Amino acid sequence: MDAATPAFVAGARREAADEDVVCRPEVIGGRPELSLYTPGGRFVESMNLPADRIPVRAEEMRRLIESIVQMVKNTPGR
Repeated sequence: MDAATPAFVAGARREAADEDVVCRPEVIGGRPELSLYTPGGRFVESMNLPADRIPVRAEEMRRLIESIVQMVKNTPGR
């Protein structure tokens, strides 16, 4: 992943203070969006990924994201 994404996750982890963060990926308007939450459901941060910032094919994105942050299917706490 490009340098901005690990910084994005690191920043969210700092903002969450003593809590971990998890990622809920989704596609909005044809573009991937990564939303970070605490496991309890508190929204921390989100980021849209324009096509020119996606470093791998769509099929490889999940594995790449999972190497950085735990992914969840549903918004935590809901």
